[in-house]
Amino acid sequence: MTVERSKWIEKLRNNIATYAAAAHGLFYKAKTEDWEKGASVEYFVQLRELQNLKSQLKLQLNPKGEIDANIISLVDRLYTLSRKWTVGLELEITEHLLIEHAQCCSKPNGKK
Repeated sequence: MTVERSKWIEKLRNNIATYAAAAHGLFYKAKTEDWEKGASVEYFVQLRELQNLKSQLKLQLNPKGEIDANIISLVDRLYTLSRKWTVGLELEITEHLLIEHAQCCSKPNGKK
């Protein structure tokens, strides 16, 4: 594995970890919001941060690569789930799959 690829994988993994944490943060914020009053400013700040992280991750990946395409799909799914406070288990499963795919990136030929 080249030095550049190792750096790319490390950055990708860090971004995925940050993204997963932000998704959970937004999920818990959504769960505690008083939706009758509308969403708070803090909710929208966290949502915008998650959107930014999602864009950064997707720009790091090749949508034509099988593993990368799976990661992109999971990133999108995690984003959607983080905005619904009733899907905690599905959020956990999606995060687990995302982490598993990210771990696969560092193996030669994408093998586990």
